[in-house]
Amino acid sequence: MKKILYSTAFVLIFCFCGSNKKEENNKTETPEQMLEFISQLETKLKGGSESLDLVTANALANNYIKFQKEFPQHEKTPYCLFEAAKLCMGIERPMESVEYFEQFASQFPENERVPLAIFLQGFIFENYLNDIENAKIKYEEYLAKYPQHEMAKDAEMALQNLGKSPEELIREFEAKEKEKI
Repeated sequence: MKKILYSTAFVLIFCFCGSNKKEENNKTETPEQMLEFISQLETKLKGGSESLDLVTANALANNYIKFQKEFPQHEKTPYCLFEAAKLCMGIERPMESVEYFEQFASQFPENERVPLAIFLQGFIFENYLNDIENAKIKYEEYLAKYPQHEMAKDAEMALQNLGKSPEELIREFEAKEKEKI
């Protein structure tokens, strides 16, 4: 009986000691460590290659989001969230991109890049997801909030052309050109 008791006690002590080591190994990196790693990934992604390195791009997007989740109050969090959204747009992760732009706009409403975040949501809905209804909502939101912003004319044009086929656009363009003559 004593052997069983000692064996059980030994196993329990071993398990508890082992779990503490795992917790020590899984400690979160500091913001500075994560930002340094992000910087290395950015440099690697911008490096001389003409083709996009999808592995690095995905790793970078994931690390931007990891940083944003682990350090929501850090001064670099808005940058990381916005960059994750842009990067996801370019690496065929459009729904994530829309979600990150939405999160950016709601968490950092005073940030100067919020108008662009809203415009890009409309653009992604229109061009990546073929979701005309949500594209219209986002373009209209953009114009209502930022009618004088630099992309306002682009948003107006996008609204005018939403849902039109390339052939329709060509016919309209040709008709306007004939009117000028």
